Amino acid sequence: MVSPQFQDDRNAVLREAVVHNIGRGARYCYFVPKLDLEDGRPFWLFLHRLAQDHTTLRNRLQKQIHGIGLEEAELRWLLIDLIIANPLDPATRAGFIGLRNDRTMKFASGMSSLDVEGSCPFLPSTLR
Repeated sequence: MVSPQFQDDRNAVLREAVVHNIGRGARYCYFVPKLDLEDGRPFWLFLHRLAQDHTTLRNRLQKQIHGIGLEEAELRWLLIDLIIANPLDPATRAGFIGLRNDRTMKFASGMSSLDVEGSCPFLPSTLR
């Protein structure tokens, strides 16, 4: 997930989707503003709420959810959200581009399999 404004901490439906997928063994990698990783900030709040609301997931959170902080200069390049589901499995890999309005993702469009494949070499080594 590449997101210039992290929103999973405020959206219960998104949090529950993450919980469901964590239970299935999914791994998440969020590229967010570096500040959002600090105590009390959105990504930190997201992990904190997950650990509080789903105590059985506490051990899995550190292994399955990673936050990568981006500097302000890097964030300027982010105009959309990029979501790659199942990045390690070419048979089930899928990609979506989220469109924002008023700093919140409102719509998502599916990517062609060629575009998804072209996006995967840029995944961090922790996901390969």
